[in-house]
Amino acid sequence: MHKPMRRDDALRAIEQTGCFESVRWVHEVDSTNRALARELKSDSPPALPTLLIADQQTAGVGRGANAWWSPKGCLMFSMAMPWSIPEQARATIPLQVGLAVAQSLSEWSIEQPKVKWPNDVYIEDRKVCGILIESSTLRAGERAQEYAIIGIGINCCIDWTGAPDQLRASAISLHEAAPRNVADSLSPESVLVSVLNHWRHTMQRSIIDPKWLEKEWPEWSWLDGRWVEITMGGEVLIGIANGIDASGALRITDQFGRIHSILSGTVRILRDVSI
Repeated sequence: MHKPMRRDDALRAIEQTGCFESVRWVHEVDSTNRALARELKSDSPPALPTLLIADQQTAGVGRGANAWWSPKGCLMFSMAMPWSIPEQARATIPLQVGLAVAQSLSEWSIEQPKVKWPNDVYIEDRKVCGILIESSTLRAGERAQEYAIIGIGINCCIDWTGAPDQLRASAISLHEAAPRNVADSLSPESVLVSVLNHWRHTMQRSIIDPKWLEKEWPEWSWLDGRWVEITMGGEVLIGIANGIDASGALRITDQFGRIHSILSGTVRILRDVSI
C-alpha cells in the first residue's frame, strides 16, 4: 500500500534515479511546457533531460486551443529530453507515455485506467490525465539538438467546486476512483514518483522488445471495440477502433470492412450508432 510522500522525499527519490540533470518544483508558472520551452531557448538553457513540476498553472495548455484547468490537487509537470530515438519510432512515444501513466494510476484505482489514443487517460469513462508533447530544436553555436517536452497533468485529489459544469461531467479525480484506504495516501508527490518509475520501465521495455507496445495496447485501450469518429483536417472517418499497428497508428475498420491506419486526428466516441 502507498504511503503519503513528503515533497523533499519525492525530490530525493527522483534525483537518486539519475534520470534528470535538474529537478525543480515551483509554486506557480503559466504552463510547465511553456516555462521549459522558454528556458531551453534562453542564453543559458538547462542540461537535458530536465524535470519541472508546479503547484499551480495560470495558463495550462492542452492540445490545439484547449486549456487545462489546474486547481489545487492537480499534479502538473513537464519533462524535456533529447529525441534520441529514430524519427520513425517517435510516433509511439505519446502512446508509451499514456500507457505508463495508466499503469501507474491502476495502483490506486478500483477500475482499470484506459488510454484514449494517442495518450489521454480515462477512468470510468472520464478523463483523469491529459498529456501534451511538443518538439523543437536546441541550438548552441553550430550544434543543434532536437528535443521533446512531455507535459502531463493528472487530477490527483481535486475538489470540483467552482469547476465548469462540462468539466465536472467529463473529468474525474483519482481519489474518487480509489478505495477509501488508498485515497488517504494520495498526493501529487506519491503519484509523481510512481509515474516516473513506470515511465523508466516503459522506456526500458521499448528497447528490449520493440513490439511490446502493439501487443499490450489492447488491454489498456479505451477505444478498442467502440465506434469512433476521426476528424483529420477536413476529412471525417467513422469506424470501429481495432488496436494499433507497429508505427503507433490507430487501426479503424469502417462500415465496409476496410482497415485504415490513422497517425493523427481528433477522436470522438459515438455513443449511439446505427449504420
